[in-house]
Amino acid sequence: WRYGHKASTEELTVRFQPRYLSSEKRYQFPPRYYVIAPSSDEIEVRTRHVAAIEAFLVQVASPSHALHGAIGAATDADLAYNEVTMQPEPGFGPDGKPVRGRLWFDQGRWEEAWTLARRAYWTTILGPDLVAATGGIEAARSTGAARVEMRSGCLVVQSTSDVNDYLSPGWPERALPIRRWLWPHTIQNPFDDPDRPLARSDEVST
Repeated sequence: WRYGHKASTEELTVRFQPRYLSSEKRYQFPPRYYVIAPSSDEIEVRTRHVAAIEAFLVQVASPSHALHGAIGAATDADLAYNEVTMQPEPGFGPDGKPVRGRLWFDQGRWEEAWTLARRAYWTTILGPDLVAATGGIEAARSTGAARVEMRSGCLVVQSTSDVNDYLSPGWPERALPIRRWLWPHTIQNPFDDPDRPLARSDEVST
């Protein structure tokens, strides 16, 4: 990796049926599969890579009764890793006191993570439970997403044509209808609130 090299990140949160888990396991975050891979400066190559990874995620999701998955982008591998593992980087304000941001909130929502999505991403993948809760494919299409389709029981909602759009400061505004649609079915992280102006530095680095 080199600093500034764009990386695509993919995360799939797999929720196993609670009846198969001990009570102790249910007080932890659901198991997750994730892939962190280098991106390409060529959009055609990038598109092929993302398509292949999406196919893999959907294939894994189908027999596992997955809850929520995503494909996004980060400016380097460390930020990608922090996002998929919910490990926030320490930050400090002008007064020298710790500043708690987006990933700090995610970390404390292990119970909600069994039934709710984390947030909307460049591509959002919903398992059967969230498909039903969100109104299904027709509701997703009403958001104006670039691509909406069902794949092996999962709903795939792709916000724009290129994953690198996720790195743009304008992405939250472009994806506002998707974010509003999914918001009631997320862990309600205030940094993702569609009625709150988002700072990309808050979203990807804390």
